[in-house]
Amino acid sequence: GDFDRQWIDVYAGPLNDFRYIIEEGQKAGNNNYAAIGKIMQAYLFQYVTDMQGDVPFSESLQGAANLNPKFDTQQEIYDGLIRLVDEGLALLDENSATHPGTDDLFYHGDMHLWKKFANTLKLKIFLRQGYVRAAVAQAGVEALYAANAEFIDFHETAQVEFTTATFNQHPLFAHINSVGEFNILASQTALGSLLALNDPRADVFYRRATAAPNTGNHVGILQGNGRNLPNPATLNDRQFSKPGAAVGGPGGPAARVILMSEAESYFLQAEAVVRGWGAGNAEQLYYDGITLSFLSWGLSIAQFNTYASQTAIDYPVAGSQEQKVRAIIFQKWTSMCRKKNVEA
Repeated sequence: GDFDRQWIDVYAGPLNDFRYIIEEGQKAGNNNYAAIGKIMQAYLFQYVTDMQGDVPFSESLQGAANLNPKFDTQQEIYDGLIRLVDEGLALLDENSATHPGTDDLFYHGDMHLWKKFANTLKLKIFLRQGYVRAAVAQAGVEALYAANAEFIDFHETAQVEFTTATFNQHPLFAHINSVGEFNILASQTALGSLLALNDPRADVFYRRATAAPNTGNHVGILQGNGRNLPNPATLNDRQFSKPGAAVGGPGGPAARVILMSEAESYFLQAEAVVRGWGAGNAEQLYYDGITLSFLSWGLSIAQFNTYASQTAIDYPVAGSQEQKVRAIIFQKWTSMCRKKNVEA
């Protein structure tokens, strides 16, 4: 009764909505709408299979026409994701007079940015397979670079911006306002990593405790230990760090929900270069990714410089490929704190 929600919500909700957009868009000749529908279906299906493994894909979203769709293997789905994105790119027309406007909550009808989003999504899909199908991943990434594909860049984050208006507020903020936040506590896994590196993003992602004995400090709980704490109804939860306003905590009704950030894009590109499949300077892409994460949260270049001056943040220029990938992935994980939890 609980674990079906992420399944039902995605299939019956956005995946089915995008199916409608694809069908109606192509029927009316509004190919740019159909293009977005296919690209977004690929984005969502990747989340579904990453969480669930084998799932309905090729026979899904047929409604009453097929109430028992087959479960495709994850490998089949990953191949299908690339086909979906490519079909979307084939439909995408930057020069068309028919394209979304304010109804496009991510890019407001800028189809060139949708193309960059699609390319970045393909890069993510291929790199995700780097350890299980290296040849497929390499060929896919190299093809992107051979075609001079552009990826998400500065100020091009795919995100939904909410407002202070009731019913149009950040989901976490609305949830907290509705049922409270007594059980929403910082994970020491994430918070501890930030604090160990004197990361100023800790004060963006989390509030400091306001009750003794931890007043004024960042304090998290061991991952999964919430059930062992005193009854939430009596727990003085102010002893722990809670979500900050920037990520939808109290004071953050207009916080944003990020689908793919410029920082993630740069970290993906850095990994592609380290693996020898992409072009560019991996070290520069690594530091640029961190910089973009800092700037996106309103932090300064000076704060980045202080953070990056630590030996623990140094890009391992003389290290092995795995050591370089590990450094990149750690920073990508950190940049997603409290904003892209499943992807992290």
